[in-house]
Amino acid sequence: MTSPTIGRLVSVVVPTFRRPHLLPRAVRSILDQTYRPIEVIVVNDGSEDETDTVIDGLKAEAVARGLSLAPLSKRNGGVSSARNAGLKRVTGDFVAFLDDDDYWYPEKLSRQMRAIADSGASAACCLTDCTTDHGPATHPKSPAELLRGAAGPSFVAGKSYAWINSIVARRDVVERAGEFDARLPHVQDDEWIARLCFEARFCAVEEAQCRWTYTPVSLTRLSGIEQLIKRDDEYRLMLRTIRDSCKDRPGWEDQAWRGRVARDFDQFMKHRLYAGDLAGARSVLVEACELVGAAAVRRSRSKYRKAWLLSWLGIRLNHPKHDDLTEIRK
Repeated sequence: MTSPTIGRLVSVVVPTFRRPHLLPRAVRSILDQTYRPIEVIVVNDGSEDETDTVIDGLKAEAVARGLSLAPLSKRNGGVSSARNAGLKRVTGDFVAFLDDDDYWYPEKLSRQMRAIADSGASAACCLTDCTTDHGPATHPKSPAELLRGAAGPSFVAGKSYAWINSIVARRDVVERAGEFDARLPHVQDDEWIARLCFEARFCAVEEAQCRWTYTPVSLTRLSGIEQLIKRDDEYRLMLRTIRDSCKDRPGWEDQAWRGRVARDFDQFMKHRLYAGDLAGARSVLVEACELVGAAAVRRSRSKYRKAWLLSWLGIRLNHPKHDDLTEIRK
């Protein structure tokens, strides 16, 4: 007997901005999927170049292969805005995302939709291949860390993960998760996935079925301590937003969130100490105390006191790996 999941329309939202040279690879990786049927929605987020012409050519390719590609152009508003615009246009029973500089392997959707059918889950994820400054890797590092079941507390605690472009989910749980938060230009994926994890039940394909590529202008790239601190500030907002957007959803565990805050804020504070910004480090520490209590950040308080005492001797806390803080890469 054929599962009712197999053969259901999957809508794929592809946001794009000023990458007409990379977009064809991403879209063709969708057209090359062994799964059918698929609807592709390409959202041009205000590119003033040949992007629309490229999309028209890809639409013709899709039609020739019996697929639907719907182009959508809008004023520039960022990736969250583009994805939200695409979500308003989806007609499929399932929804997936693919960024314009990344791509899928041909069996991705087939294997994920089969896994959903076999498990009765409402969402599926998989490992993601990536090449970092340190060489090839997968994201997350092992299949054991992939999202499974009611994954909300585990994801919030930082114990499980899946990349946004590795996920396919039933449309109704995507709608319950809501729109992407445009206040978080670099970490909006994680905040949205947190909401999805409290609405969906996940299954996992334990092999890599997609590739996350690093380009010089990728939103995920940063270098130097100043950029790292700027990203930390966005993570601070993200963690507060996760609590506000998820605390009333079924399965929320406040202790999982508190543990994540204590651990991450310790890193945020240390980054400012490495930069010699004692006032900024103290501000981070005070915020952590307000969020989770002084007892939960006892070790952070000790590190701050050590750095404060060293500062009276004219000594800055050293980064364990980098003497030159401009060499930091993430």
